[in-house]
Amino acid sequence: MKRIIIAGLLIILFTNFYLFTVKNWSAYTRSFYPERHKVLQNLFDKSQYVDAQSKINIPDEFFYALAAWNYGHGQNPALFNAEQPPLGKYFIYFTINFFNNETLTGPIFNLLCLAALFFLGLEVLKSKVWSLAMTTAFSFEHLFMVQAQYAP
Repeated sequence: MKRIIIAGLLIILFTNFYLFTVKNWSAYTRSFYPERHKVLQNLFDKSQYVDAQSKINIPDEFFYALAAWNYGHGQNPALFNAEQPPLGKYFIYFTINFFNNETLTGPIFNLLCLAALFFLGLEVLKSKVWSLAMTTAFSFEHLFMVQAQYAP
């Protein structure tokens, strides 16, 4: 009975991840090309980050992709987006370099987060079934899913 429950929870967990990935497939297969950096830089120069009175607001995921590109090409992190630590942007640059896409950091780190949550639950609850049930339930959390979708 325990194996059936574990199998069912795994099926639910992987189906949820699969459906989420299919829904956002276009974002995960979009290429980050050098010309896109120029477009993002142009938007940034006219945005709320440069001019407080600007009518152009760019979302954080565009800004972080631009910052990652700039950091990866040698710009000093203290001069561009000094208010945020640069480690996350280096991870974004890693995905730009190896996968040619800046949005893959979200799903990669969300999977790592689910794995860490499972092992934490296993340590605390001492039960694979309850730990997997907790991890599966958390994978449906709206904020968790949005973070995977919009995080660069």
